[in-house]
Amino acid sequence: MAPTTDLLIAERKRALRRELRATLQELLPEQLELASKAIVKKIQRSRRYLEASTIAFYWAVDWELDLSLLFTSEMSAGKSFALPRWNSRHDDYEFAELSSISQIVKGPYGIHEPALECRVLDHQLIDLVLVPGLAFSRAGARLGRGRGYYDRLLEPLRSVFCGVCHDIQLMDNVPSNHWDRSMHCIVTPSQSIDSALV
Repeated sequence: MAPTTDLLIAERKRALRRELRATLQELLPEQLELASKAIVKKIQRSRRYLEASTIAFYWAVDWELDLSLLFTSEMSAGKSFALPRWNSRHDDYEFAELSSISQIVKGPYGIHEPALECRVLDHQLIDLVLVPGLAFSRAGARLGRGRGYYDRLLEPLRSVFCGVCHDIQLMDNVPSNHWDRSMHCIVTPSQSIDSALV
């Protein structure tokens, strides 16, 4: 891809990130709580969740939808769960298995993650990854926060990638580069969409 095209995509990403952050910061706590409960129910009823044995999810920060009820509900029985954990030796994230809520600690960047006692999960065992983002397109493109952590985290996986977002984060088009990982499906509090990209 030509350097000028890469620069144009980078500028479009920056502009969309600014716009979305401003919009998402206006969400009220009660709106976030209702949307989180709705999306957890939608995920739990989905075929991909029901068929998955091992699920990687995220611990919400800021305006992200809270998926912690997936791990703590009765529908988690018989399933294994993992969260991203910072690996200081590799200067990047890895997925670590979680067996109890008491194993969650605050990581070096203030994000909750599995304690060091939790084992790194073999990426071949992960069936479903629930992925946060700033925006998703209906075709499966994802706009992250800009540091590429999730793109690198997902790179070795052959799992189903499911983008998780508010309805206002779902768009017809999202700027993306060839290194941006595409989603197999997108779920919002009101919709479930299978991607056309992967």
